[in-house]
Amino acid sequence: MSTEEEAAATETPYALAKRLHAQGVVSTEVERALRALGLDEEEARIAARAGRGEAGLAPAVLDAPLEREPELPAAPPSEAPAHPCPAHLEWPVVATCGRCGKFICARCLTEAGFLRVPDSKQCPACEVRAPQLQGISGWLVLPALHVAVVAPLSSLAGIGQDAMALPKISAAWMPPVLVELLFNAAYLSFSIYAAIAFFQKKQRAVNLMVGFYALVMISAVLSVGLGEWIGSLTGNKVTGGEGGVQVGRAFGSSLIWIAYFLQSKRVKATFVVP
Repeated sequence: MSTEEEAAATETPYALAKRLHAQGVVSTEVERALRALGLDEEEARIAARAGRGEAGLAPAVLDAPLEREPELPAAPPSEAPAHPCPAHLEWPVVATCGRCGKFICARCLTEAGFLRVPDSKQCPACEVRAPQLQGISGWLVLPALHVAVVAPLSSLAGIGQDAMALPKISAAWMPPVLVELLFNAAYLSFSIYAAIAFFQKKQRAVNLMVGFYALVMISAVLSVGLGEWIGSLTGNKVTGGEGGVQVGRAFGSSLIWIAYFLQSKRVKATFVVP
C-alpha cells in the first residue's frame, strides 16, 4: 500500500474529501475515493459536498441514533468507529452541522452541555452563535390557532345554524342557505386537513396554509354577497361600506399571512417533513 493510500485509509470521509478538493481533484474522483472507503453513492456525494465547504446532512453516513434517543452514551464504543469524529477519534460521528458542515460526535455534544443532537441539526458552536428559528412558536402560533381552532369552530357553528334553518325556510331562501352550508362544509374539511399537515410539520403545509388564507378571503367576499342576497329577499339593503371594510380587513390580514408563509425563515425551517 502506498503512503497516499495509507493516509487515505486513516482519514475520515470529511478530511479525505477536503484534502482531495484542496489538491484540485474533480468532484467525480473525490466521490469515487469516498466510495472506496465503503460509502454508498449518496453518502459519498454528501461527504464530498461537506469537504468542498458546503453544509449538508448525511444521515446514512453519520448513522445518527441520537436523533431518536434522548440520552447520549456515557462512554465511547469498545470497537474503533468506522467514521471517527475528527476531534475525538474514539467516538463515531453522529451528525454533520447543517450550517458549517462540521462533523460532531456524542462527546462534542456533552462537552457543550447538549443531551442530544439539536433539532436544527447544527453543531453546538453554530447552535449558540446562530440558533435556527424552528418549531411552532413565535408568530407561527397565531395561524396555528386560526386553522386548528377558530376556523373549524366558526364553520361548525355556521353549519349548525344552516342545518337548523333549512326545514323552516321557504323555497326562495333555500339557495343562499345551501350555498353557505356547502361553503362552510368545504371550509371545515380544508381547515382540518391543513391543520393536520401543519402540526405534522409537512412540507405541503406551507401551500395548504396559503390556500387556507385564500379561502378566508373568499369567505369574506361570500359573506358580503350572501348578506346582500338575503337583504334583497327581506327588503333590507346592506350598506356597501360595511361590506367593503369587512372584505378589506380579510384581504389585508390574509395577504400578510400568505407573505409570511412564503418568506419566513421559521416556516422554512419548521415544515420540512416530506
